[in-house]
Amino acid sequence: MNAVNFKLLIVAAALSTPLAQASTEIIVNGGFETGSFTGWEFNEKGGSALFVESGFVSPATAYPTSGPATGLFYALADGPLGATALIQRFTVGAVSNASLNFDMFVNSGVDGMIHATGLDQETGGSFDPNQHVRVDILSETANAFDTGSGVLGTYYLGANPPGDLNYSHYQMDVTGLLAAGGNFQLRFAQVNNQAYLLQGIDNVSLTVTPVPEPETYALMLAGLGLVGVAVRRRQGS
Repeated sequence: MNAVNFKLLIVAAALSTPLAQASTEIIVNGGFETGSFTGWEFNEKGGSALFVESGFVSPATAYPTSGPATGLFYALADGPLGATALIQRFTVGAVSNASLNFDMFVNSGVDGMIHATGLDQETGGSFDPNQHVRVDILSETANAFDTGSGVLGTYYLGANPPGDLNYSHYQMDVTGLLAAGGNFQLRFAQVNNQAYLLQGIDNVSLTVTPVPEPETYALMLAGLGLVGVAVRRRQGS
């Protein structure tokens, strides 16, 4: 390999490195392996509560659970006549790719029922049937139990049949929602006013690929200029 070809190879490698942006994990303690809610905000109302658990029985109702999907711990929502919202706030810049992943089981004592009042176990005081789980990305200013304009994207809404203790893996492309960047909240929520409702959450992940900064493109153009100069010199020799 002559000197010109070697230089071209070095420049080409340098150019490719900055543009090959690595994906970044946004969620803190997504597997709850700290044994706590580190990185998360938990909100409870009525008789429902949130726990970080390692066992296979709910401490709220003594109903069986699936235990952790992997590792030692998982988050569990359970309890009669109430609602919970487990939230992690996050900030991202402009991204070219964003993927939301999580493992979840939903074990309801009755078939799921979604009431227009959202995450309100009292359904405006009427106590109409309302028993379901939801996973959303919220705006920065939305309150913990918002199901209106503060919901930017919904990635699960419903409940599995009674007695279902199996984890399901969910993977969603959320690039369109996060593309421009900003401040957001990821929420796992449930409401229950009919029978037991266990929601288990594990292995929460949000990976994003940042859009290269303008300086990166400037470096690329400068490098291409060097390549052009080297090629012309080689052709003129």
